[in-house]
Amino acid sequence: MKHEPEKLKVRLGDDGELLPVEDGAFQRKRKPKPRPRRGENLIVVVLSLAMIVFLAGVIVKAVTDPYWVCSLRRQCEDPNNYPFSPSAPRDAGPNTNDLIRSPYPMCDLPLPSGIMIGVGFGYARELVIVTVGDERVCRVTANSIDERMAAWSPDRRQIAFITERTIDNAHDVFLLNVESGVIVNLTNDTAYEMHLDWSPDSRQIAYLSSRGKEYGAIFIRALDQAEPRRLTAHVMAPLAREHEPAWSPDGREMLFSASIEFEPTLMDIYRMRLDTPNAQPERLTSNVLFEYNPRWEPEGDAITFAAERLSVTGDNIGSEQYRLRFGVEAWETLQHPQKRFSPDGRYYVHQENDELVIVTRANRAEQRIRLDTFDFEWVDWR
Repeated sequence: MKHEPEKLKVRLGDDGELLPVEDGAFQRKRKPKPRPRRGENLIVVVLSLAMIVFLAGVIVKAVTDPYWVCSLRRQCEDPNNYPFSPSAPRDAGPNTNDLIRSPYPMCDLPLPSGIMIGVGFGYARELVIVTVGDERVCRVTANSIDERMAAWSPDRRQIAFITERTIDNAHDVFLLNVESGVIVNLTNDTAYEMHLDWSPDSRQIAYLSSRGKEYGAIFIRALDQAEPRRLTAHVMAPLAREHEPAWSPDGREMLFSASIEFEPTLMDIYRMRLDTPNAQPERLTSNVLFEYNPRWEPEGDAITFAAERLSVTGDNIGSEQYRLRFGVEAWETLQHPQKRFSPDGRYYVHQENDELVIVTRANRAEQRIRLDTFDFEWVDWR
Protein backbone atom coordinates (compact mmCIF):
# COMPACT_ATOMS: atom_id res chain seq x y z
CA MET A 1 0.00 0.00 0.00
CA LYS A 2 1.42 3.29 -1.14
CA HIS A 3 1.77 6.06 1.38
CA GLU A 4 0.53 9.36 0.03
CA PRO A 5 2.46 12.42 1.25
CA GLU A 6 0.58 14.74 3.46
CA LYS A 7 -0.47 17.94 1.74
CA LEU A 8 0.81 20.99 3.46
CA LYS A 9 -1.23 24.13 3.39
CA VAL A 10 0.82 27.29 3.07
CA ARG A 11 0.29 31.01 2.73
CA LEU A 12 2.39 33.86 1.42
CA GLY A 13 3.97 35.99 4.12
CA ASP A 14 4.50 39.73 4.12
CA ASP A 15 8.16 39.33 3.12
CA GLY A 16 7.37 36.92 0.28
CA GLU A 17 8.21 33.57 1.98
CA LEU A 18 5.83 30.64 2.33
CA LEU A 19 4.42 29.99 5.78
CA PRO A 20 2.45 26.93 6.98
CA VAL A 21 -1.21 27.20 7.81
CA GLU A 22 -2.26 25.14 10.82
CA ASP A 23 -5.87 24.19 11.30
CA GLY A 24 -6.92 27.12 9.17
CA ALA A 25 -5.90 29.48 11.93
CA PHE A 26 -4.08 31.75 9.53
CA GLN A 27 -6.50 31.58 6.66
CA ARG A 28 -7.76 35.06 5.86
CA LYS A 29 -11.37 35.60 5.12
CA ARG A 30 -12.24 37.88 2.28
CA LYS A 31 -14.09 40.99 3.33
CA PRO A 32 -17.35 41.48 1.47
CA LYS A 33 -17.38 44.48 -0.93
CA PRO A 34 -19.43 47.37 0.39
CA ARG A 35 -22.63 47.87 -1.50
CA PRO A 36 -23.35 51.42 -2.75
CA ARG A 37 -25.92 53.23 -0.74
CA ARG A 38 -29.30 53.75 -2.28
CA GLY A 39 -29.29 56.93 -4.40
CA GLU A 40 -25.51 57.30 -4.79
CA ASN A 41 -25.50 55.82 -8.29
CA LEU A 42 -28.30 58.15 -9.34
CA ILE A 43 -26.36 61.24 -8.16
CA VAL A 44 -23.26 60.19 -10.09
CA VAL A 45 -25.30 59.61 -13.24
CA VAL A 46 -27.07 62.97 -12.97
CA LEU A 47 -23.80 64.87 -12.40
CA SER A 48 -22.13 63.10 -15.31
CA LEU A 49 -25.01 63.92 -17.65
CA ALA A 50 -25.00 67.56 -16.53
CA MET A 51 -21.28 67.86 -17.26
CA ILE A 52 -21.73 66.29 -20.70
CA VAL A 53 -24.58 68.68 -21.53
CA PHE A 54 -22.53 71.70 -20.37
CA LEU A 55 -19.47 70.73 -22.41
CA ALA A 56 -21.65 70.06 -25.46
CA GLY A 57 -23.23 73.51 -25.08
CA VAL A 58 -19.81 75.17 -24.91
CA ILE A 59 -18.68 73.36 -28.06
CA VAL A 60 -21.86 74.24 -29.95
CA LYS A 61 -21.67 77.89 -28.85
CA ALA A 62 -18.04 78.19 -29.90
CA VAL A 63 -18.76 76.63 -33.29
CA THR A 64 -21.91 78.60 -34.07
CA ASP A 65 -20.71 81.91 -32.59
CA PRO A 66 -16.91 82.17 -32.84
CA TYR A 67 -16.92 85.67 -31.39
CA TRP A 68 -18.39 84.40 -28.12
CA VAL A 69 -15.00 83.04 -27.10
CA CYS A 70 -13.42 86.36 -28.06
CA SER A 71 -15.81 88.28 -25.86
CA LEU A 72 -15.05 86.03 -22.90
CA ARG A 73 -11.31 86.38 -23.38
CA ARG A 74 -11.75 90.04 -24.38
CA GLN A 75 -9.38 89.46 -27.28
CA CYS A 76 -9.80 87.66 -30.59
CA GLU A 77 -7.11 85.63 -32.31
CA ASP A 78 -5.95 88.73 -34.18
CA PRO A 79 -5.64 91.50 -31.53
CA ASN A 80 -5.67 94.18 -34.24
CA ASN A 81 -8.78 93.03 -36.11
CA TYR A 82 -12.08 92.88 -34.27
CA PRO A 83 -15.48 92.10 -35.74
CA PHE A 84 -18.18 94.75 -35.58
CA SER A 85 -19.84 93.30 -32.50
CA PRO A 86 -17.98 90.51 -30.65
CA SER A 87 -20.82 89.67 -28.25
CA ALA A 88 -23.86 89.89 -30.53
CA PRO A 89 -24.66 89.16 -34.18
CA ARG A 90 -25.29 92.12 -36.49
CA ASP A 91 -29.04 91.50 -36.63
CA ALA A 92 -29.45 90.84 -32.91
CA GLY A 93 -32.09 93.51 -32.40
CA PRO A 94 -32.59 94.52 -28.75
CA ASN A 95 -29.78 93.16 -26.60
CA THR A 96 -30.97 90.61 -24.02
CA ASN A 97 -27.57 90.26 -22.35
CA ASP A 98 -27.92 90.28 -18.55
CA LEU A 99 -25.21 92.93 -18.32
CA ILE A 100 -26.66 95.23 -21.00
CA ARG A 101 -30.40 95.56 -21.57
CA SER A 102 -30.46 98.07 -24.39
CA PRO A 103 -33.85 98.82 -25.98
CA TYR A 104 -32.26 99.93 -29.26
CA PRO A 105 -31.51 97.88 -32.41
CA MET A 106 -28.11 97.65 -34.07
CA CYS A 107 -27.31 100.35 -36.64
CA ASP A 108 -27.29 99.39 -40.30
CA LEU A 109 -24.09 99.72 -42.28
CA PRO A 110 -22.87 102.19 -43.31
CA LEU A 111 -23.49 103.97 -40.02
CA PRO A 112 -25.88 106.93 -40.19
CA SER A 113 -24.85 110.49 -39.40
CA GLY A 114 -26.01 111.97 -36.14
CA ILE A 115 -25.19 112.57 -32.49
CA MET A 116 -23.10 109.76 -31.04
CA ILE A 117 -23.23 109.28 -27.29
CA GLY A 118 -22.21 106.71 -24.72
CA VAL A 119 -25.17 105.29 -22.82
CA GLY A 120 -25.27 102.97 -19.84
CA PHE A 121 -27.70 100.07 -19.54
CA GLY A 122 -26.77 98.06 -16.48
CA TYR A 123 -23.11 97.14 -16.11
CA ALA A 124 -21.42 98.67 -19.14
CA ARG A 125 -21.63 101.66 -21.45
CA GLU A 126 -22.19 101.27 -25.21
CA LEU A 127 -22.17 103.66 -28.15
CA VAL A 128 -25.40 104.73 -29.86
CA ILE A 129 -26.23 107.18 -32.65
CA VAL A 130 -29.22 109.53 -32.52
CA THR A 131 -30.30 110.73 -35.97
CA VAL A 132 -31.62 114.26 -35.60
CA GLY A 133 -34.23 114.27 -38.40
CA ASP A 134 -36.32 111.24 -37.42
CA GLU A 135 -35.04 110.93 -33.82
CA ARG A 136 -34.10 107.29 -34.41
CA VAL A 137 -31.66 105.68 -31.98
CA CYS A 138 -29.49 102.68 -32.90
CA ARG A 139 -26.51 100.90 -31.35
CA VAL A 140 -23.01 101.20 -32.78
CA THR A 141 -21.58 98.58 -30.41
CA ALA A 142 -23.11 95.86 -28.25
CA ASN A 143 -20.71 94.49 -25.65
CA SER A 144 -20.45 93.81 -21.93
CA ILE A 145 -17.32 96.00 -21.97
CA ASP A 146 -17.28 99.74 -21.31
CA GLU A 147 -16.91 101.79 -24.51
CA ARG A 148 -16.86 105.57 -24.37
CA MET A 149 -15.28 108.91 -25.37
CA ALA A 150 -15.92 108.29 -29.05
CA ALA A 151 -15.32 110.83 -31.81
CA TRP A 152 -16.19 110.90 -35.50
CA SER A 153 -13.33 111.57 -37.87
CA PRO A 154 -13.97 114.86 -39.73
CA ASP A 155 -14.17 112.98 -43.06
CA ARG A 156 -16.79 110.73 -41.38
CA ARG A 157 -15.04 107.53 -42.45
CA GLN A 158 -14.01 106.29 -38.99
CA ILE A 159 -14.99 106.45 -35.34
CA ALA A 160 -12.33 106.48 -32.63
CA PHE A 161 -13.29 105.37 -29.14
CA ILE A 162 -11.80 104.17 -25.86
CA THR A 163 -12.41 100.64 -24.63
CA GLU A 164 -10.71 97.81 -22.77
CA ARG A 165 -11.19 94.93 -25.22
CA THR A 166 -7.82 93.40 -24.31
CA ILE A 167 -6.60 90.64 -22.00
CA ASP A 168 -4.69 93.09 -19.79
CA ASN A 169 -7.81 95.35 -19.53
CA ALA A 170 -5.82 98.38 -20.69
CA HIS A 171 -7.80 101.30 -22.09
CA ASP A 172 -6.78 101.48 -25.76
CA VAL A 173 -7.81 103.65 -28.70
CA PHE A 174 -9.84 101.66 -31.23
CA LEU A 175 -10.93 102.66 -34.73
CA LEU A 176 -14.22 101.57 -36.30
CA ASN A 177 -14.73 101.76 -40.07
CA VAL A 178 -18.10 103.42 -40.78
CA GLU A 179 -18.62 101.54 -44.06
CA SER A 180 -17.54 98.00 -43.15
CA GLY A 181 -17.87 97.98 -39.37
CA VAL A 182 -14.35 96.54 -38.96
CA ILE A 183 -12.71 97.52 -35.66
CA VAL A 184 -8.94 97.71 -35.12
CA ASN A 185 -6.81 98.49 -32.08
CA LEU A 186 -4.77 101.62 -32.86
CA THR A 187 -2.59 101.93 -29.74
CA ASN A 188 -2.44 98.27 -28.62
CA ASP A 189 -0.20 98.80 -25.59
CA THR A 190 -0.34 98.39 -21.82
CA ALA A 191 -0.72 102.12 -21.17
CA TYR A 192 -3.97 103.76 -20.09
CA GLU A 193 -5.45 105.99 -22.82
CA MET A 194 -8.31 108.50 -22.52
CA HIS A 195 -9.65 111.82 -23.95
CA LEU A 196 -9.13 111.68 -27.70
CA ASP A 197 -9.68 114.15 -30.54
CA TRP A 198 -9.17 114.05 -34.33
CA SER A 199 -7.12 116.46 -36.41
CA PRO A 200 -9.24 118.38 -38.96
CA ASP A 201 -7.71 116.40 -41.86
CA SER A 202 -8.58 113.04 -40.20
CA ARG A 203 -4.94 111.89 -40.39
CA GLN A 204 -3.96 112.19 -36.71
CA ILE A 205 -5.45 111.53 -33.28
CA ALA A 206 -4.48 113.29 -30.06
CA TYR A 207 -5.10 111.43 -26.79
CA LEU A 208 -4.05 111.19 -23.18
CA SER A 209 -1.73 108.27 -22.38
CA SER A 210 0.02 107.09 -19.24
CA ARG A 211 3.03 105.78 -21.19
CA GLY A 212 6.26 107.13 -19.71
CA LYS A 213 4.46 109.46 -17.28
CA GLU A 214 2.73 108.71 -13.99
CA TYR A 215 -0.20 111.12 -14.39
CA GLY A 216 -0.41 110.95 -18.17
CA ALA A 217 0.59 113.19 -21.05
CA ILE A 218 -0.92 114.12 -24.41
CA PHE A 219 0.36 112.19 -27.42
CA ILE A 220 -0.32 112.65 -31.12
CA ARG A 221 -0.52 109.57 -33.32
CA ALA A 222 -0.49 109.76 -37.11
CA LEU A 223 -2.50 106.91 -38.61
CA ASP A 224 0.32 106.05 -41.03
CA GLN A 225 2.96 105.85 -38.27
CA ALA A 226 3.59 103.14 -35.68
CA GLU A 227 4.68 105.35 -32.77
CA PRO A 228 3.11 108.53 -31.33
CA ARG A 229 4.93 111.71 -30.35
CA ARG A 230 4.41 113.58 -27.12
CA LEU A 231 2.89 117.03 -27.49
CA THR A 232 4.68 118.67 -24.53
CA ALA A 233 7.98 116.75 -24.62
CA HIS A 234 10.08 119.89 -25.09
CA VAL A 235 8.18 122.24 -22.75
CA MET A 236 10.50 124.24 -20.46
CA ALA A 237 8.30 124.01 -17.33
CA PRO A 238 7.01 120.40 -17.10
CA LEU A 239 3.26 120.08 -16.79
CA ALA A 240 1.44 117.53 -14.68
CA ARG A 241 -1.93 115.87 -15.29
CA GLU A 242 -2.43 116.84 -18.93
CA HIS A 243 -5.98 116.19 -20.11
CA GLU A 244 -8.56 116.64 -22.85
CA PRO A 245 -6.80 117.65 -26.06
CA ALA A 246 -8.91 119.64 -28.54
CA TRP A 247 -7.71 120.43 -32.05
CA SER A 248 -8.44 123.90 -33.45
CA PRO A 249 -10.67 124.04 -36.56
CA ASP A 250 -7.68 125.04 -38.73
CA GLY A 251 -5.43 122.33 -37.25
CA ARG A 252 -2.71 124.78 -36.15
CA GLU A 253 -3.35 124.82 -32.40
CA MET A 254 -4.22 122.46 -29.57
CA LEU A 255 -6.25 123.19 -26.45
CA PHE A 256 -5.78 121.09 -23.33
CA SER A 257 -6.18 121.29 -19.57
CA ALA A 258 -3.22 120.73 -17.24
CA SER A 259 -1.71 121.64 -13.90
CA ILE A 260 1.87 122.64 -13.25
CA GLU A 261 3.95 120.48 -10.94
CA PHE A 262 4.02 122.83 -7.94
CA GLU A 263 0.21 123.36 -8.10
CA PRO A 264 -1.14 119.85 -8.75
CA THR A 265 -4.61 120.55 -7.28
CA LEU A 266 -5.38 123.41 -9.72
CA MET A 267 -6.19 122.83 -13.40
CA ASP A 268 -5.94 125.51 -16.08
CA ILE A 269 -6.63 125.74 -19.82
CA TYR A 270 -3.65 125.94 -22.18
CA ARG A 271 -3.27 126.68 -25.87
CA MET A 272 -0.28 125.47 -27.90
CA ARG A 273 0.86 126.10 -31.47
CA LEU A 274 1.44 122.97 -33.55
CA ASP A 275 3.01 124.64 -36.58
CA THR A 276 5.85 126.31 -34.61
CA PRO A 277 8.97 124.29 -33.66
CA ASN A 278 9.56 124.05 -29.88
CA ALA A 279 6.45 126.12 -29.14
CA GLN A 280 5.59 126.69 -25.47
CA PRO A 281 2.01 126.36 -24.20
CA GLU A 282 0.11 129.57 -23.48
CA ARG A 283 -1.82 129.61 -20.23
CA LEU A 284 -5.31 130.97 -20.97
CA THR A 285 -6.75 130.82 -17.46
CA SER A 286 -5.11 131.48 -14.10
CA ASN A 287 -7.59 131.40 -11.25
CA VAL A 288 -8.34 129.56 -8.05
CA LEU A 289 -10.58 127.27 -10.09
CA PHE A 290 -10.39 123.75 -11.43
CA GLU A 291 -10.90 124.34 -15.18
CA TYR A 292 -11.35 121.52 -17.65
CA ASN A 293 -13.09 120.22 -20.79
CA PRO A 294 -11.97 122.94 -23.26
CA ARG A 295 -13.73 123.04 -26.64
CA TRP A 296 -13.31 125.21 -29.72
CA GLU A 297 -16.28 126.98 -31.21
CA PRO A 298 -16.66 126.30 -34.97
CA GLU A 299 -15.36 129.75 -35.96
CA GLY A 300 -12.10 129.23 -34.04
CA ASP A 301 -12.23 132.64 -32.32
CA ALA A 302 -13.59 131.45 -28.96
CA ILE A 303 -13.54 128.43 -26.65
CA THR A 304 -15.86 126.98 -24.03
CA PHE A 305 -14.82 125.16 -20.86
CA ALA A 306 -16.06 124.09 -17.45
CA ALA A 307 -14.78 125.41 -14.12
CA GLU A 308 -15.26 124.22 -10.57
CA ARG A 309 -14.89 126.74 -7.79
CA LEU A 310 -12.65 125.52 -4.98
CA SER A 311 -12.50 126.75 -1.41
CA VAL A 312 -9.22 127.51 0.36
CA THR A 313 -9.30 123.94 1.68
CA GLY A 314 -9.72 122.50 -1.83
CA ASP A 315 -13.40 121.58 -1.52
CA ASN A 316 -15.67 121.90 -4.57
CA ILE A 317 -18.26 124.65 -4.01
CA GLY A 318 -19.92 124.66 -7.43
CA SER A 319 -19.27 124.42 -11.18
CA GLU A 320 -20.26 126.47 -14.22
CA GLN A 321 -19.70 126.63 -17.97
CA TYR A 322 -17.83 129.57 -19.50
CA ARG A 323 -17.06 131.03 -22.90
CA LEU A 324 -13.79 132.83 -23.58
CA ARG A 325 -13.36 134.92 -26.75
CA PHE A 326 -9.77 135.58 -27.73
CA GLY A 327 -8.83 139.22 -27.28
CA VAL A 328 -11.53 139.72 -24.64
CA GLU A 329 -10.53 139.34 -21.01
CA ALA A 330 -14.01 138.86 -19.53
CA TRP A 331 -15.55 135.40 -19.43
CA GLU A 332 -19.14 134.79 -20.48
CA THR A 333 -21.13 132.44 -18.26
CA LEU A 334 -23.09 129.90 -20.29
CA GLN A 335 -26.55 128.66 -19.48
CA HIS A 336 -26.13 125.23 -21.05
CA PRO A 337 -23.25 122.93 -20.07
CA GLN A 338 -21.37 120.39 -22.20
CA LYS A 339 -22.11 121.97 -25.59
CA ARG A 340 -21.40 120.02 -28.78
CA PHE A 341 -21.75 121.79 -32.12
CA SER A 342 -23.26 120.37 -35.31
CA PRO A 343 -20.90 119.90 -38.30
CA ASP A 344 -22.22 123.07 -39.98
CA GLY A 345 -22.02 125.08 -36.74
CA ARG A 346 -25.70 126.08 -36.86
CA TYR A 347 -26.78 124.02 -33.84
CA TYR A 348 -25.44 122.81 -30.54
CA VAL A 349 -26.68 120.10 -28.23
CA HIS A 350 -26.67 119.69 -24.45
CA GLN A 351 -28.17 117.36 -21.88
CA GLU A 352 -31.04 117.91 -19.45
CA ASN A 353 -31.83 114.85 -17.33
CA ASP A 354 -32.80 112.09 -19.82
CA GLU A 355 -33.18 114.41 -22.83
CA LEU A 356 -30.97 115.68 -25.62
CA VAL A 357 -31.71 119.36 -26.23
CA ILE A 358 -30.78 120.63 -29.72
CA VAL A 359 -30.60 124.42 -29.88
CA THR A 360 -30.51 126.57 -33.02
CA ARG A 361 -27.77 129.16 -32.48
CA ALA A 362 -29.52 131.87 -34.48
CA ASN A 363 -32.85 132.03 -32.61
CA ARG A 364 -32.38 129.66 -29.62
CA ALA A 365 -35.19 127.36 -30.81
CA GLU A 366 -35.10 123.96 -29.11
CA GLN A 367 -35.76 120.38 -30.14
CA ARG A 368 -35.86 117.71 -27.43
CA ILE A 369 -35.13 113.99 -27.84
CA ARG A 370 -35.86 111.71 -24.90
CA LEU A 371 -33.66 108.69 -24.23
CA ASP A 372 -34.48 105.58 -22.21
CA THR A 373 -31.71 106.18 -19.68
CA PHE A 374 -30.32 108.92 -17.46
CA ASP A 375 -26.83 107.42 -17.68
CA PHE A 376 -25.26 108.87 -20.80
CA GLU A 377 -22.31 111.05 -21.69
CA TRP A 378 -21.53 113.45 -24.50
CA VAL A 379 -19.46 112.17 -27.34
CA ASP A 380 -19.66 113.83 -30.76
CA TRP A 381 -21.90 115.10 -33.57
CA ARG A 382 -21.18 114.48 -37.23
